[in-house]
Amino acid sequence: MTRREYCERWCDPKYGQRLRQEAKDILSDGCSGVPDFYWLVCVEHDWAYAHHLDFYTKNPITEEEADLMLKWGIQWHSWFGRWSPMAWWRYTGLSKEKGLGFGSTAWKTGPQRLIERLAKKKPSDIPSDE
Repeated sequence: MTRREYCERWCDPKYGQRLRQEAKDILSDGCSGVPDFYWLVCVEHDWAYAHHLDFYTKNPITEEEADLMLKWGIQWHSWFGRWSPMAWWRYTGLSKEKGLGFGSTAWKTGPQRLIERLAKKKPSDIPSDE
């Protein structure tokens, strides 16, 4: 996938709505350990780490692809665009291939952590249909 192909998803206004709903469903905390700037992009990244899939296409992805999509998403939403410092430092911190690899443990344990998080879900955490 290219950066351009990735960014096209953000042109669909329903994409953000679907991510907001999914954040509730999987009890996503958004941007773990950093400020919640670009929260929806962090939710998308959380989902990718939990499922090892691209939220938009539902195709399997690698850890590196998930981290690249986080960088591209921040760049898409940032006033700085491709030169967004936040996009670069988050990508550098997470990427195993091109950075420090701080996301590797979270990638490996993501599916199991999702199962555990959902098992602890209280009835009040479940969105109502009203």
